[in-house]
Amino acid sequence: MIYTGSPETISNAIERSCPGARDAVMRARDLTSRQPHDDSVINYQAAALYAVCKPYNRVDANILEIGTYYGFTAAVIAQAAPLAQIVSLNPLQWECDAARKVLAGFRNIRIDCIPSQDYLSNYQGPELDMVFVDGNHKEIRADLPFWNWLTVGGTILFHDYTPKGSPRACPPVVRGLNHFYEVLGRDADHRFVDDVFIGMLGWIKREGDKNYAA
Repeated sequence: MIYTGSPETISNAIERSCPGARDAVMRARDLTSRQPHDDSVINYQAAALYAVCKPYNRVDANILEIGTYYGFTAAVIAQAAPLAQIVSLNPLQWECDAARKVLAGFRNIRIDCIPSQDYLSNYQGPELDMVFVDGNHKEIRADLPFWNWLTVGGTILFHDYTPKGSPRACPPVVRGLNHFYEVLGRDADHRFVDDVFIGMLGWIKREGDKNYAA
């Protein structure tokens, strides 16, 4: 999926291709309305996350989120893929506690209060169908090896691919994903970039793709 333009243009295009995305985002906002407002994930980005996760709505699918915060994006993922098993990682206990309350109505979500690098170092499977990376952006390269656990056809999606000059510039993610692009040797399969260059990028695992070594 490639969508560019204003947030409204992108949101409308996603809703046309994936009906229900907008309603899922609004429900997730309602669920987290009593928590500190999370404006790091813009509504059209959450809709894009919904659309990317939707194909993995299967009982045998495994989805990993890195960065729960208070549960907004986890609620979006759970609505997109209610049949999948979802694990969301977050290192801060009070955020995990708050997110568990927000997400109590979703039986397919487990929140693990652990840094993603620690989780990865002990991970033994299963293979993953979808990974959403929105954790410690300064350490993004430590999260890139989750790519190696993706099944063929699985997707890894990164938040905040936003260059200098944008109002929400995130140079560590730009550097990390540019390096990932060089290692993989091909452009992103998913690109959501608005008119002030706030973006998300994602790659779909293909047969023969290289592993990523941190």
